[in-house]
Amino acid sequence: MCSGAGPMEITILDAEEDTHQCRACGKQFRGRGKKARCPDCGSSDVKAL
Repeated sequence: MCSGAGPMEITILDAEEDTHQCRACGKQFRGRGKKARCPDCGSSDVKAL
């Protein structure tokens, strides 16, 4: 997307991150949203800690 008026400034609101653990590979990671996926194996079988 082109902006003729110069660079766009986007402000991201602070969203709370939850810690999750993948039940398939055991990795712990931080994520947002209700449908978290493991960044290593891609599994959606995760639990919130």
